[in-house]
Amino acid sequence: MHEQTFAEVPVAGDELAAAQAGRPGAARTYAESLTRRGQLDQALPWWEKAAGEGDAQAARTLAIVHRDRWDFAEAERWYRTAADRDGGCAFGLATLLAEAGDPAAAEEWYARGAELGSVECLTNGALLRAGRGEWDEASALLDEAAESGDRTAAHARHGIRTIRYELEKCATALAEAERNGDPEAAYDALRELKDPEHRHMFDAYPRLVAEAEALFARAAAAGSAVALVDQAVFVARDPRRWPEVRALAERGHELGYSGAAYVLGVWWEAAALTAASASIGP
Repeated sequence: MHEQTFAEVPVAGDELAAAQAGRPGAARTYAESLTRRGQLDQALPWWEKAAGEGDAQAARTLAIVHRDRWDFAEAERWYRTAADRDGGCAFGLATLLAEAGDPAAAEEWYARGAELGSVECLTNGALLRAGRGEWDEASALLDEAAESGDRTAAHARHGIRTIRYELEKCATALAEAERNGDPEAAYDALRELKDPEHRHMFDAYPRLVAEAEALFARAAAAGSAVALVDQAVFVARDPRRWPEVRALAERGHELGYSGAAYVLGVWWEAAALTAASASIGP
């Protein structure tokens, strides 16, 4: 996803007197001059004056400063002052809302920012859709953003297409193994999904995890004890499902897969270390 950073400010040479006299644009010019010299605190009142005069970049600058100082309420306030007319502020507001755990509001502002011409909003809105498994809608938006020159969109589009292709290829091979009643072939059909290169895609898009889990469940139903443990690995991404994880691994052990005991041991050791760390405290 795109992230927002404190942008470089252009060179300015207007003096304090011009800003004090209220000359149009002078408050922002003086604020930029102070900021360039590292006098950010002294610049803030002038950024605020410029923002109050309707300068969207000044509002965005103030929001970024407060966000970087962990004052998220003040950052949100400044983003909102111009988010309905500035794509950069809409983007900043949406990202702030997403980080605060409000994806619905974030998606709304990404959409509004995209309408204002922000390609970053277009890309991040698409990635939220992809996270829910809305592949067709996300792909169309990523196509649009990539055609506008957004490298983040192009990279995400390639990654999604690659993993979707792998899932479809695995599903086809699995279906053939199921028809033939071949448990070993059923498991082999899914080996590609265990490639470490795909891990970041599963981290980024939870819907992919559900699809992979479902395929390993089918391989397990076809008689593969090993697939039960790999299904458990995907289920284990949700800590609320630990009883299900344990049951799957134990079932794999009962069916004769020796590696299931090792996996259970690793998980139990990790759980014990986590519990011990929690009991010790900071």
